[in-house]
Amino acid sequence: VVKVVMLARDDGRGPARVQLKRVNTCRLVSCPIHDGKGPDNLRFPERPSDWTFTSRQVLTLFNCTLAGPLPSSLASITTLTTLDVASSGFNGFIPDIFSNKPNLAYIRLGFNNFTGTIPSSLWQLSSPLEIDFSNNRLNGDIIAPASYAAKRSTLAITTINLVSLSILDLSHNKFSGSIPSAFGTFVNLQTLKLDYNKLVGSIPASDYVGMRLQVFSASHNRLDGPFPSIMVTSISTLVSMDVSYNHLSSGLISTLPPNIIVMHVEQNCFMSTLLFVPSSWCDSSSSISCSPQNSSCVSSSSSLSSTFSSSSASSSSSSSSSSSSSSSSS
Repeated sequence: VVKVVMLARDDGRGPARVQLKRVNTCRLVSCPIHDGKGPDNLRFPERPSDWTFTSRQVLTLFNCTLAGPLPSSLASITTLTTLDVASSGFNGFIPDIFSNKPNLAYIRLGFNNFTGTIPSSLWQLSSPLEIDFSNNRLNGDIIAPASYAAKRSTLAITTINLVSLSILDLSHNKFSGSIPSAFGTFVNLQTLKLDYNKLVGSIPASDYVGMRLQVFSASHNRLDGPFPSIMVTSISTLVSMDVSYNHLSSGLISTLPPNIIVMHVEQNCFMSTLLFVPSSWCDSSSSISCSPQNSSCVSSSSSLSSTFSSSSASSSSSSSSSSSSSSSSS
């Protein structure tokens, strides 16, 4: 095991060559390594010959001020169980390094500057428990369709078998296209975060009913269609849902299941009073958010709460008039 914490190198001699043999675990944590000309000049070893510890199982480069692309030579390390390069300054495309890794369980590439699409080989893995690609600049479809793959001579995804996956975080990127219905096959998925992207279309709620989701967030996208009420009523493990800041326009339910602790539906396009957030959801003691509608929606009312108030006031006024009339008649 090699573990380096708080390492700083500034001797002007350039990046060190990685030559470690018979190492199973390599962890570099909070290591502002640079070559005397600034951290952006360090490049991680790219040549397979520089990776002599090819039998290692854990590679952690968390919070290191590295730069450049993730080495494609990582593809040759078939024994990896953990790949954690979060917050380390990597950029460029993510190379196709996920093939032939039967034991890879933890993949953390968040908080870097990766661009492009997710390699299709990621979805072919059989053992991941956690995948975190959050806070990058990834774009395109989350799971590339077969037609896309054919045009680019990449792997066409025919089967996805991530039955062990429990955490999938793709938030804070630039993904477009729709939310894949294939996620419904991840039966042990507990956390699914898709917020702050550019996703469109409806939420494929019916495909997710058999899951064990606890947290689902897809806020700040461009989703439309109905509120995924079947997820709320049918997934008994669900405790938190955030679909705020979208363009959902119908389907709200009148009763909130007891398992729900946090629910965010604000800033959508619910326009009919029959489809507004039930007043019982807006109790001050709850974590249910009932803020104004999405400003891009065309609505006769400025907010959910003002509509409820207007409706109540109108009803009250009507009752008063009726009562007054009655008294006069008497």
